[in-house]
Amino acid sequence: MIPIYLPAYSPELNPIKRLWEYVKRDLKWSNYSSLDELKQNVNVILESLTIEEILSVCGWDYIRDSILSANSQLIGRQFS
Repeated sequence: MIPIYLPAYSPELNPIKRLWEYVKRDLKWSNYSSLDELKQNVNVILESLTIEEILSVCGWDYIRDSILSANSQLIGRQFS
């Protein structure tokens, strides 16, 4: 695991925020009678996601490039 520190107020750089927005899209017009019902529906949505859907939401080039850049900087510091 490589920690990547993101600039403040930059949710577009955070893959999990992008994925959560995608999941919430299917939830926002529904009413739930309990928290358990909401949790079940979130689980159903998450389990139904395909790899292609996840990559289309989270796999943007600038996210991958920032991860690779951070990784190369960390490796460089380890050997300095």
